[in-house]
Amino acid sequence: VVSAHFWSRLGGAFQRLFHRMCYLPHASFLYVDDLLMFQETSIIGLSASVIAILCMLLRLPISWKKCELGPTIVWIGWEFHLAAGFIVLPTPKRAKILELINKLLQSSHCSKKSLERFLGLALWVTQLWPSMRTWLHYLYRDLHSIPASQFSVDPGSWETVCNCVSDQLVFTQKPPFSAIPVDGQLIQVRHQPVKTKADLHTCALSDKRVWLRIRDPNSSKRKLSQSSTRILKMYLRWLKNLSPVKSMWPKPQWSGLCVADAFATGQQGGIGGVINFPNGQCCWFSLPLCHSDFVALQIPMHDNLQKDIASLETLAQIAFVYITIQHFPGSRIPLKIPMLSDNTTAESLSNKLFSTNMPIALFLEKLSLLLSMSHIDADISHIPGHSNDYADALSRWDGNGDPPHLFCSMIVFS
Repeated sequence: VVSAHFWSRLGGAFQRLFHRMCYLPHASFLYVDDLLMFQETSIIGLSASVIAILCMLLRLPISWKKCELGPTIVWIGWEFHLAAGFIVLPTPKRAKILELINKLLQSSHCSKKSLERFLGLALWVTQLWPSMRTWLHYLYRDLHSIPASQFSVDPGSWETVCNCVSDQLVFTQKPPFSAIPVDGQLIQVRHQPVKTKADLHTCALSDKRVWLRIRDPNSSKRKLSQSSTRILKMYLRWLKNLSPVKSMWPKPQWSGLCVADAFATGQQGGIGGVINFPNGQCCWFSLPLCHSDFVALQIPMHDNLQKDIASLETLAQIAFVYITIQHFPGSRIPLKIPMLSDNTTAESLSNKLFSTNMPIALFLEKLSLLLSMSHIDADISHIPGHSNDYADALSRWDGNGDPPHLFCSMIVFS
């Protein structure tokens, strides 16, 4: 971490110096300590020579193997075809991640290092395909789920063992004549779950050795769940059939606008929003919800839906995408749809399309699927709550009586 901070700041200082030296029209980009520069073909050779000579005079360490000049270069792992305007996933990188997936699928048990290597590569690949990133939360959960092992102690030393654990049942020191690791988390005593130190004095003991189930944070082993195995197989199919080419040109911005809001109190909630189309047409939606609706779908929501208000806000974004794409030919067109939300958590996570927290990770999965099928991007921005009157009123409408703000004359989607 220190190295990245140091070289990124040094790189930034030298990049500003290069800007001064190459004052002719150009564009320069810096990623930590990797520099990329665009300039006209007729003069970029001269600029590159000046930069190289300056680096040699200042004794700036340069990786000359990475230095490239031409219409196609490899930068920060990606293959850039600048003249054609697209980026390619290099074949060696693709083969490497496929090899890691096959290695992880060989057994339900794997090493922590192999899982971390796959997650690092998967996060890198999904920079260009962000709708595939949301599925990684299952593997992150397995990465941080430390497996437990069995240890035994003599019943005569039980009091000594109890004195070695903290109130949170973490071993602060190693009990004498045992292999119990320091910082291990005690979770079971003779198959009896324990949560506090007081539970240790209520455990039924005998003259036989006491078996303890302990999680060792230093363990290098991890166990893959069925969900993680399913996701790995999905990534295997995806990468084998993926077109490795991605356009460098951003998708055009849709000229319409979407404003959403969610409401929750106790076991009652709702979502609502307004969609303003470029032709002047306006659509709205309002959907009352209750906790039993999510129970029926086996979505692990809290009894108090207010604790999951970010998930409801994300559900409103899903409704926006679904309604908007109905107006596109074939429900599939490359556009970026601007949306407004007054919930900062939903705004951030919907833009990143990634979270390891439940249940919002499940809602992001559905949003990612919808974005992939429609070939659009969602650009969620913040709107202050006091300026979100229409969507707020629609989210609180229970469906009885006239809709708020005279919305009754407009088109309704159910």
